Amino acid sequence: GESAESDIEEYLESQQPVVFSGICRVLLDQTLKTGSNNSAEGVLPYKAAALSGLSSLLKSVVPLKDSNEYAETVEHQRFIYDLAAPSILSFVTEGHSGSSKPTPPLLIARALECLGSAMYDGIGADVGGSAYADAVKLIKFFALSTGPKQP
Repeated sequence: GESAESDIEEYLESQQPVVFSGICRVLLDQTLKTGSNNSAEGVLPYKAAALSGLSSLLKSVVPLKDSNEYAETVEHQRFIYDLAAPSILSFVTEGHSGSSKPTPPLLIARALECLGSAMYDGIGADVGGSAYADAVKLIKFFALSTGPKQP
């Protein structure tokens, strides 16, 4: 009775708040792990659903041009993109490499969807953007990952 209730209360009080970037990071880590068996029963649908959920979550952050918070929202989107892009680009690139077990096309498609959902207003045009926001590099990446070399 009392011991269980006090344990629950102690657990709830010790918890840290969840932040948007943390949720995104957890979803990425869970779905883009290399070396896990993507073909095991239940794993592929789970990973595809998690990536789809991540994409929906990323799309939910929409800056309103007339808003006072427009610049802060775009900066937050840039931060999330810089957090997600390296993992996603690496995952897609490794999935297309001549590895023994290629990544299922469904996961590649969902990862590309997440990358698109993470893009922010002004990507490729911002002078201080990361290497992952370079428009020419992104065009080449999309051409290679969705072109004739696609599995």
